[in-house]
Amino acid sequence: MHKGNWQIFLLFDYNADIVETIKKMEGVHYSKTHKAWYLPYSKPAWHAFLKTGLSYQISEFGTTGPNTPLSENTETNQADVPSQCNHEAADKKELNIRYKHPYLLITGRLTVEEIAKLKSLPKTYWNVRYQNWVVEAKVNHLEFLHQELNFISQNQFEVWKTQIAAVENPPKCMLYKSPEYPDQILLQLSGTGVDVDFVKYIPERKYHSDKKFWVLPYDDKLIERIIDHYTALKTMVINKIQPENAKAKTVNYKELREYLLHKTPEVLLPFSNFTMKK
Repeated sequence: MHKGNWQIFLLFDYNADIVETIKKMEGVHYSKTHKAWYLPYSKPAWHAFLKTGLSYQISEFGTTGPNTPLSENTETNQADVPSQCNHEAADKKELNIRYKHPYLLITGRLTVEEIAKLKSLPKTYWNVRYQNWVVEAKVNHLEFLHQELNFISQNQFEVWKTQIAAVENPPKCMLYKSPEYPDQILLQLSGTGVDVDFVKYIPERKYHSDKKFWVLPYDDKLIERIIDHYTALKTMVINKIQPENAKAKTVNYKELREYLLHKTPEVLLPFSNFTMKK
């Protein structure tokens, strides 16, 4: 109770980003007495807070509201605040799923059956502190949430699937040689979203579907072009090819001696010169 009315108090350690988010909400005020922000104890205010996406934990009822959550059968503008004892953090209508690598974070009131299905996913757990379900962000987990539980819209599913797949299986480009193709190079492309069309425009290329690699003519300029293209696309490039004209560098002892003498302090030159002559 505050100023004669029930309020929803927001208590947290100071964080400038959280303060800026809260200040944008309609009807929010700051209490100098309690040193906390507060909202009207109403459904619109509570739902507006949920939409900010801020993590939260329900305090003991009676400090900021009645001893029990207000019922749907009371006034329509009163808040349906989630119970502290439940493993669900919000009304089913306010089910919220966020992708925050490497997790999918689920907030909302779930049925017993839905919770059982959710817990069947490996390493899924209930976070008591933030009052949400934590699911490993994997493509098969996302598909389960979309198809089995119908938690995610088709559009959101497609967006997250692309993002998660890119992390699980990043695009790679590997260049190498093989004794079977002495005058050619081999190119292997793998990973989600890797650019294959680029290779299709290279003359004299040939794809071996059984071994999943491309055979290309050996050309240093072509190799450089391939590396530049895939590097620009932020594709991992693994180049195992040495330039065709690369040769082992032979040591020129006369040049080496002159270089070392040039780097030697003058006070040590007599000794260095003697050592080198020896």
